[in-house]
Amino acid sequence: MRIRIIALAVVMSMSLLACGGDDGPDAAAVESPSPNPTSDFGLGRVLLDTDEGSQLIDVEVADTPELRQLGLMHRESLDEEAGMVFVFFEEQQGGFWMKNTLIPLSIAFFDGQGEILKILDMEPCEEDPCPIYDPGATYMGALEVNQGAFDRWGVEEGDSVILNQ
Repeated sequence: MRIRIIALAVVMSMSLLACGGDDGPDAAAVESPSPNPTSDFGLGRVLLDTDEGSQLIDVEVADTPELRQLGLMHRESLDEEAGMVFVFFEEQQGGFWMKNTLIPLSIAFFDGQGEILKILDMEPCEEDPCPIYDPGATYMGALEVNQGAFDRWGVEEGDSVILNQ
């Protein structure tokens, strides 16, 4: 069944995200988690709806505080048609950071109706200080994919993110 991201946010009580969050560098005082082979991200599909057409990608959904904190850290690759979606129960401000993230990513911040507000490219960062990638807008979720994938798919600000489970 296709549902808007905001509906998923109500079902999942999510707090701050992985790969950053607005607690960013201050959280670095706490040791970053290492990869956990038993990590069990939820799975879904995201439909990116554009004026030019649609793109369907497989996504991992971080649905616990530990998984949100881990995000895509420590990974050496990400499938071309895949990503990770972060959804919040409440509106968020602030940005993501790439501490211990090894692959370049693009991130699309979206509102409660799934409208993409801002797309940013993010670079790997293994040592502090890591830059914060802030959309400068209030958002309800974010979708991370390989850097350049949104451009390749023709996804732009104003397009829609729809989660299909």
